[in-house]
Amino acid sequence: MDTKLLKQKILDLAIRGKLVPQDPNDEPASVLLEKIKKEKQELIKQGKIKKDKNESIIFVGDDKQHYEKFANGTIKNIEEEIPFEIPETWCWCRLKDLAIYKKGPFGSSITKSMFVPKSDNSYKVYEQKNAIYKDITIGNYFISKEKFNELKSFEVFPNDIIVSCAGTIGESYILPQKIPKGIINQALMKITLYVKEMQCFYQYYFDMILKSKTNEDGKGSAMKNIPPFDILKKYLFPLPPLAEQERIVAKIEELFAQIDRIEEEKQSLLKLIDRTKEKVLDLAMKGKLVEQDPNDEPASVLLEKIFEEKKKLAKEGKIKLSKDELLPPKISDDNDYYEKFKSTHVINLENVCFLTKPSIQEMGVLPYLEVKYLRNQIPVKLIDKGMFIISGSNIILVDGENSGEVFKTNENGYMGSTFMQLIIPQCINQNYVKYFINSKKSMLKNNKKGSAIPHLNKELFKILNIYLPSINEQNKIVLKLDNFNNLIITIKAELS
Repeated sequence: MDTKLLKQKILDLAIRGKLVPQDPNDEPASVLLEKIKKEKQELIKQGKIKKDKNESIIFVGDDKQHYEKFANGTIKNIEEEIPFEIPETWCWCRLKDLAIYKKGPFGSSITKSMFVPKSDNSYKVYEQKNAIYKDITIGNYFISKEKFNELKSFEVFPNDIIVSCAGTIGESYILPQKIPKGIINQALMKITLYVKEMQCFYQYYFDMILKSKTNEDGKGSAMKNIPPFDILKKYLFPLPPLAEQERIVAKIEELFAQIDRIEEEKQSLLKLIDRTKEKVLDLAMKGKLVEQDPNDEPASVLLEKIFEEKKKLAKEGKIKLSKDELLPPKISDDNDYYEKFKSTHVINLENVCFLTKPSIQEMGVLPYLEVKYLRNQIPVKLIDKGMFIISGSNIILVDGENSGEVFKTNENGYMGSTFMQLIIPQCINQNYVKYFINSKKSMLKNNKKGSAIPHLNKELFKILNIYLPSINEQNKIVLKLDNFNNLIITIKAELS
């Protein structure tokens, strides 16, 4: 279940008047709109705001078409602007009719040199984080009383709505009753509604339309800044009666709370699934997932095959080995951690697979095998020179947060610099070795080297003890893990 999509659907129903039934006893929205206009006129009279030169009202004509009548007498048909039908008790207006909008001061108006320590005489500078995380306590920037008086027009009050204007667009927060006295910074906008009682419904709609603009026309190109005021203030607003707004908000909050509980349960279940997956993998790598067959070929025979293939790879120049590495592998006597049978040995990983960097070659124009491409997240990037890798090779990520992740190439290409080639002898089930490496990713990650860019700890990688059963048992383990993982994928798909 996509809970985010479900919330969007609920909001869509809410703003269309389809979430709760209309009550014929409610005062129509036209009465509320008149109240809003009176509040606005009073502020103009007091000199607190300027009169709107483009004052207008939206009405429905005898032909059921929507028109906008301006103060100068001009009438314009705006039927094409109306995005959807609303109940008869509702009315359309524009955002400019409902509130005062003010963006934060220019960047040069507030600089770090102006900040002072928090004290009884300092004033808070509200940041984008306050809107994003819905928390007034975040932030440690303060200005002096003198600076506050200079920027007093940017002061915020209880019930004001602050909105993030850049980067993370449209995150909004209704300021609570008790807030530290302060101003907004340049990354915020404040909205002061003429009628405070409609702030919750207003916030839901404002938040929804701003975020919808990030993917307007289905192009998926996110806005980098909030729209200019001359555009923003013209956005249409479906205004319900105040009593219905309260019912809508109550219903939204009730349904959202239920969805949040579902999401929490879903995340808990996903974590449990991941822990189960890790446990099954751990049991498999300890020889406890399938039964051992005493008739299987002894692991000592498999080790001889690995040793011979290892020498062959070194002779062909595919891997480089020291004199010690050309000696037969040492068998671990670790009896406490592994159950050992005649068909099983425990040896270091360096005897089972090898890390190497291919030479730089010019093999024509081929795909550049970087992480994003291997995960099918971006289109292919073509280059004509690099560390050449043939199709079907295993490569392991050795740089970055996901170091230890193994990929298998499905075409010839040039390996990215954050990879090394992982060579596994053909006499071993390659997927068995990859499952083992995956089971140790946390250990490798927790012991990774490097600070700015962490790296795979290759020394630790080499000395990891791997439970190496007969090839027959390896095949059984891989089959069981493949089936289990396919089941996990299906379950997670159902939960998404």
